[in-house]
Amino acid sequence: MAPAEGNRSDQPGSRIRARRWMVRLVTLLLGAVCLTSCSRTSEEWAGELSDSDAFTRRLAAVALRDGDADSAPVWVPALIDVLRDDPDADVRAAAHQALLVQPEVSLPLLVSAFTDAGADDDGTGLLADALVAHGAPAAPALRAEASRLEAASPRFEPIITLLGRLPRSSETDAWFVSLVRNSDADGRRLALQGLAGGAGLPSEAIPAAVEALGHDDPRLRAAAVAALGSAAARDDDALDALWVANQEAPPAVAQAARTLWVRAQLLRGSGDDTARAERARSSLERDVVETMDVAVRDLRGGAGEAAAAAARAWLSLRGPSAVGPILGAFNERIPSEFLRAAAVFDRIGAPALGRLRRLLLGDDDGLAVKAALALGSWGPQASGAAPELTRALDHPLHERRLSAVWACGGVGVSDTAALDRLDALVTSGDAVTTVAAAHALANGLAQGVADGRLDASSPLMRLWTSPGAVRGALAKIAAGDEREVLGSPASMAPRVQAAGQLLQALRGD
Repeated sequence: MAPAEGNRSDQPGSRIRARRWMVRLVTLLLGAVCLTSCSRTSEEWAGELSDSDAFTRRLAAVALRDGDADSAPVWVPALIDVLRDDPDADVRAAAHQALLVQPEVSLPLLVSAFTDAGADDDGTGLLADALVAHGAPAAPALRAEASRLEAASPRFEPIITLLGRLPRSSETDAWFVSLVRNSDADGRRLALQGLAGGAGLPSEAIPAAVEALGHDDPRLRAAAVAALGSAAARDDDALDALWVANQEAPPAVAQAARTLWVRAQLLRGSGDDTARAERARSSLERDVVETMDVAVRDLRGGAGEAAAAAARAWLSLRGPSAVGPILGAFNERIPSEFLRAAAVFDRIGAPALGRLRRLLLGDDDGLAVKAALALGSWGPQASGAAPELTRALDHPLHERRLSAVWACGGVGVSDTAALDRLDALVTSGDAVTTVAAAHALANGLAQGVADGRLDASSPLMRLWTSPGAVRGALAKIAAGDEREVLGSPASMAPRVQAAGQLLQALRGD
């Protein structure tokens, strides 16, 4: 709760002195950490990864971003073990980031760990996420490993699935197409699944997918339908093949083909959103809702106008309740995905904002975190959610509270109640929340000055910016450091200018 304005002016000196004392203490502690890290070897930091204290393990993971290449066989496997097995999410996140800094050192060992992991290993998904973050450079080693395996091997399918998630290249497409044409039924099925799960079936693989529709193996037929569905919005041959499958295939395959055919028509159709929805309703009455559910999966691949139109058409049938499933299509482990989600919601407009505000304070923790990430990525256009974001700052669950802190900075919330709460978190939160709150407070102040809602010369500014971390974040924003500006890229220019104005006003006091 924000303190009354009268109380705020009673003891400004004592609060500022306390803040300065805290800043000096934190500075001394960080200096001690720096001196310690400078004298430790990478092997010693790797040993700290098994410490019983989570903060020590996280600090070691951060230090190993600069690990010595010669000792990589020691510290990279140790980071991989932490990524896969550590019970603390923040420690795992620090290990994930450390494994991305030196790809020439970490990537070969990361690929080896993934390909050696069992299919039911709980940490396999985290290893896969790290390889996806590495992007296309991970593909050659994965292709080479898959080429050495039989399709029936339990290690083959996870590799194919991961290759489908990586950015596509001509080499990977050619490798997949060769597998579709020349492998046995299992290999063809998995190759089609990999293609469908990525950028979609390339044109040169469509004849092989059409041929697979007549195969005796029902799993291969289903994979062929899904792969053709991934290309039908842009390829007439794939669309025609789905229509034939709808009429001639066994019932289960026919229903899937029908659903994907309607989705493709929605994505390539013309006319307004209501007309699209009504065409779908009149042509396939009872299948249309299921079809729209499938259509939103396309949003994972981008926020193009066609995908947004499909989402709007789906909303016209389902109403605001559709926002939850759309949001569920994005992965909270990959924050950059939420820039695409925000672009979709921006096209949908007010109905999406209203639903996200309700989800933010709802009972579903996972959707609440995703709603906060989407609002923060949306930027100042989501300022209508400021009351809910302010309330979420006090949620008892750490993940929800931390996502709300980040979202306040992304949106640039500059309401007094939110700024007061962030101000309190800068000095009273845990280490991660403290840093996040300082950055969010700096972004909120800059956005408020940019919008004219805050006066850069107000006495309150000295109080809110008294912690060194807040002024440091403002200085980086003013210098144009794009990593310091939270939210949408459109927030960058006005916040840079406003941060400079605010710092100049503070220096003039």
